[in-house]
Amino acid sequence: MNWGAATHDNRIRILRDEVRLTIEPSSSWDAPQFCFEQALKTELIAEIESAVDDLAPEAYASAWVFQRAVQRSLENRGFSVVLEHPVERPGGRTGYIDIIARDPNGELVVIELDTASPRKKSIEKLKLVNATRIVVLRRSSGTPSALKRINDATREVDAVIIPRRLRKLTDS
Repeated sequence: MNWGAATHDNRIRILRDEVRLTIEPSSSWDAPQFCFEQALKTELIAEIESAVDDLAPEAYASAWVFQRAVQRSLENRGFSVVLEHPVERPGGRTGYIDIIARDPNGELVVIELDTASPRKKSIEKLKLVNATRIVVLRRSSGTPSALKRINDATREVDAVIIPRRLRKLTDS
């Protein structure tokens, strides 16, 4: 399976270079509005993926360096970016979302930067914000357990982005 930017919800699943749209009819469902919103979200995810793919190899040296490189890449595309935004997690604990950004059209996106697979607490933090939710991976082990966690995460967030330089590890 090709895991460039993978998204999943109950109506749409987008895998890199392949789009599947399954419509679930409902009397309260507005098909044109849904398609418009999904198109905006898909475009936003593609823009984030491009920003990550443009990073130089040295950007992957550490989590801190990676976060700053993603920030600069997004800002170069006209996004406004806030790092380490606090959110209140269940139990009253404070967590920090790695990146909150707004694109030039005003669309909000929250991004967690994880190492080799999406972490449960990253997904929990993203779900606290009403925005496009993305996990970006800095490394990839390509192990079956990591691939399963990536697949599972696509059911809870809008996208899991594996940078182009790492995809060859997961395309097998």
